Amino acid sequence: MIDRGPFISISEAAELLGCTVKDVQRLIREGEIQSKKVTRVSIIPRESITEYLQRKNSRNHTSSPTE
Repeated sequence: MIDRGPFISISEAAELLGCTVKDVQRLIREGEIQSKKVTRVSIIPRESITEYLQRKNSRNHTSSPTE
């Protein structure tokens, strides 16, 4: 992985999240993860991935097993 400072690529985000690139693109479209376009490439703030995972974990911990 190339260190891009506070930003990562969509494929790097997919690797971190354990999902596909298409899943990350869907999360971006749905507003779950922030991204920025630089030329024709989208980059994602690392902080956005951290925030998404915190929200996801929070939802999983507050759901009852019957939901």
